[in-house]
Amino acid sequence: MELDCNEEASQEEFVSVQLAKIRFAAIKLKKSKCSVLGKDSDLQDSDLQDSDLQNGDLQDRDLQDSDLRDSDLHDSDLQDSDLQDSDLRDSDLWDSDSWDSDLQDSDLQDSDLRDSDSQDSVLQDSNLQDSDLRDSDLRDSDSRDSDLQDSDLRDSDLQDSDLQDSDSQDSDSQDSDSQDSDLQDSN
Repeated sequence: MELDCNEEASQEEFVSVQLAKIRFAAIKLKKSKCSVLGKDSDLQDSDLQDSDLQNGDLQDRDLQDSDLRDSDLHDSDLQDSDLQDSDLRDSDLWDSDSWDSDLQDSDLQDSDLRDSDSQDSVLQDSNLQDSDLRDSDLRDSDSRDSDLQDSDLRDSDLQDSDLQDSDSQDSDSQDSDSQDSDLQDSN
């Protein structure tokens, strides 16, 4: 924006200088014509026809004034060139649009960052899966616990065998009792 303001100021200064030059040249032309006409009138005072010619010269001077007006039209052309400069400024706005497109590109880059964030979330998900594997390890330890339970069952089997041994001892005692009764009967 500061560059645009500086360009506007420099262009306005250029136009004002050109206008001042044109006005200064017009004033010089008027003065030179008046001085020439004054000399001619001094020489041609005796001649009415010459004074008529001087009147014709005045008319020519009026035409020159209209030429100055034409130069004013040229000044308006300069103003038109200013409008063209403003068109260039509009093109600067188009450039700013291209800057906007750059911003849009940066938005795309932001979306890339977002994609990387999603990848990070995927990594986090894989980490969760790793934790799931760890959970499965815990389950494996549970299976080991079940093995311990199996060993407990084996212990119960031992206990059962102990019970069976005690049963056999009971039967042995019963057999001895029966033998005792046989001895008494024989007596």
